[in-house]
Formats: sequence, C-alpha cells, structure tokens
Amino acid sequence: RCVAQVSLGAHFGCALLRDRSVWCWGRNDEAQLGYPTTDLCPDELPDGQTRAVACHAFPFQVLGLDRAVAVSAGGAFACALRDDGTLRCWGSNSAGQLGNGLTLPSSTPATVLGLAGVTAVATGARHACAVADGRVYCWGANDRGQLGQVATSRQCAVGAASLPCETLPTVIDTLADVVAITVGAAHTCARTSKGI
Repeated sequence: RCVAQVSLGAHFGCALLRDRSVWCWGRNDEAQLGYPTTDLCPDELPDGQTRAVACHAFPFQVLGLDRAVAVSAGGAFACALRDDGTLRCWGSNSAGQLGNGLTLPSSTPATVLGLAGVTAVATGARHACAVADGRVYCWGANDRGQLGQVATSRQCAVGAASLPCETLPTVIDTLADVVAITVGAAHTCARTSKGI
C-alpha cells in the first residue's frame, strides 16, 4: 500500500494511505492509536524505574474512520480530515482536545462538533486548530494562550492541575483569509492568503 502522509506525535505515529485509511502505531496508553491493544511496552520513568504501557509495535488501521485526506498526530491524540470537510479526533481528551464537548478519552474517532468545510488541521500537545472558510478555529488547553483567546469558558482537570480550556472549536476573531496553519506543543501560527 502506498503512503500519502506521515505524522508523528508524542510516542506514536500515524500514516494516511492513498486508499484514505489511517494506520497508527506506538504507545496506546491514552487510546491514541484509535484501536484497542493488549500489547505492553516498557516506559522509563524519571526516577529510572520502568513500567509497562499499552502499545502496538506495528501499524494497524484506525477503526471507524474512512475517506481521510489528512492526518495530524499530537501529544496523545490525533485528528483526521475527511473528504467531506469534517474532522474526526481520537485519543486523550483531558483538555477537550477532541473537540466533541467532552473530556473523556476515546479510542473511536469522534466528530469535532460545529465545524464544516475544513481545509486544514494541526495538533499540539493538548490543543488542536483547523481552518474552515478562511477562519481559524481552536480547541483544547489554553494555559499558554495557544487557542488565541484571552479567556476560556471552562477549566479542565489535567492530572493534578486545572487548566483553562475549550472543549468545542472557538473561532479566532482576529484572523481571516487563512490558508495554512501549524501548531507546536503550546502555540499556534497561521499564514494568510497575503503571505503574512
């Protein structure tokens, strides 16, 4: 099978094939592979101890996902853009990074709510952004201002911390005519049709 795109996240990767299926491999402790696994891999802790975490050593197809045209792997979650302009995300969701209004993880690709006509998607450590009709929409953690919002409507529990977050896509009002977007661990950049 021919690979069209590869995207690497934190301890896992995903590939989009030319038949529009998505295959992922690596760590799966937060359902980031999009399918259940029973394999275990060693994970070294900061104190030098080792623990076993769920994983899969070779690519397997993400279940319940078809017609993908782009994929982006983030911290412990991934999103795929479908040919109908909708998004599906799966994996960790503690900061609302799946965009489905919840904060529960999902091994099944969940539809990002409230978005249509999406042309690009990018994922970070705990947030994601998409371009639709030239506008930028972001969701997930906003502890570093990565959503382009001064304030958020919610607080999400991430481990022992509470972070400002949005569990649904929120438009960045100051951006228009956007043609490309990229996301880092906790920041976002966009390029407009004017090249700025």
